[in-house]
Amino acid sequence: MGPHRERVKVETRGRGVLLPDLKLALDTSAPGFESVVSHAHGDHIPWDARHAWASPETADLLAIRKPDLRVTTLPWREPAKVGRAKVTLLPAGHILGSALTLVESPEGERLLYTADTKTRPALTTPTAEFPEADALVVESTFGLPIYHFPPTEALRATAARWAKETIAAGEVPVFLGYALGKGQELLAILHEGGVPTVAHGAVWAMCQAYERHGVSFPTTRPYEPGKVEGAALVVPGSFREHPMVTKLDARLAYCSGWAMLSKSRVQMDADLLLPLSDHADYPGLLEIVEKVRPRKVYANHGYADVLAHLLRKRGLDAAPLSVGHVDEDEGGTGQTTLEGRSA
Repeated sequence: MGPHRERVKVETRGRGVLLPDLKLALDTSAPGFESVVSHAHGDHIPWDARHAWASPETADLLAIRKPDLRVTTLPWREPAKVGRAKVTLLPAGHILGSALTLVESPEGERLLYTADTKTRPALTTPTAEFPEADALVVESTFGLPIYHFPPTEALRATAARWAKETIAAGEVPVFLGYALGKGQELLAILHEGGVPTVAHGAVWAMCQAYERHGVSFPTTRPYEPGKVEGAALVVPGSFREHPMVTKLDARLAYCSGWAMLSKSRVQMDADLLLPLSDHADYPGLLEIVEKVRPRKVYANHGYADVLAHLLRKRGLDAAPLSVGHVDEDEGGTGQTTLEGRSA
């Protein structure tokens, strides 16, 4: 990455990252720091902040999820002065509005903060764009070699085929997916596969934000009691034991990267395990590192210590920033986090 420059200091604060030399807070907040929000999932929103910077789509979602937060929008791919640094947002491929944050110090050091990201294409958000940088802060939710997800096209075909077979058997296929991001991707996949869909109210509300940014759901309708026959129902994972599901003659599909684990079938009482994730799998994480070509890698969240160790074995200068946390949008049966939650 060119001539050596002084590295930007990187610290953790809560579930986010601080760059103290630049007075930047990424997915967190601190007195005297400027906050940049990568996307609108609850575990990345700085809930105590009064002002933040974000992409246009994330700003729209933050207006719904945290209306008291004043947000300044950063246009895609356009560098802007934020704090002491130059900041550029690039697509992260995670959910609507999700952004990679490229930070350049006054001395020219470039740091890329991925937050939640994936390398695979999606139907409801642009594919991630990874620039080269001197330092990389990369999520490591699935930072173990066992997490090698099946091809995306195969997962989409499985979802549509299973839904059609379930409907043909007179039952209701119920897909468990986070209300923001996974839910919309499932609706798009099922539409592409010729399956009509019904969306739980929380999923439907987020669909309206997607629609405002050009992502449509032409064969989806909002949930109404007694009107789900002949369609697939998409609900948040927390509703798998809710009467709106349990009163149906339903079959459940657990849709998460954690579906790679066989224990998920028992723990989620699922009929179908669909390892469809909004996060990068282990090969995807290696691909990110290869594209960014950093001199220093900081692994963050999830299997951070393991990923850093495996990267060091590949000859890279890598260290964990944090361990134990798994992002809330994956949900279900992953690691136990440092906060004691099961993700």
